[in-house]
Amino acid sequence: MTGSECSPIFARLALAGFLAMASAAPSRCADSGIAGRVLDPQGKSVAGATVRLQMGTVNIAAVISDDQGQFRLAPVLPCAYRLTVESTGFQPAGQGV
Repeated sequence: MTGSECSPIFARLALAGFLAMASAAPSRCADSGIAGRVLDPQGKSVAGATVRLQMGTVNIAAVISDDQGQFRLAPVLPCAYRLTVESTGFQPAGQGV
């Protein structure tokens, strides 16, 4: 897939998983990690995607998705963050969490 064929669906699918995991943390916890799975438009895992957690323009953490497209970010304090994902052949995607 070339850059001109990148699907915006990738962003919705990937971020839906991110948001589900991010919102699953109990509110009584002082801090919690963020975990999820990066998927392509067909629902297949995307290995090697770069997942970043940002506060404003500052990168707080970054990880690479594993062979199953799964990732886990270290525990962070509750705050307004932006989660972004990038992978070759797909448009970068991001959303507030």
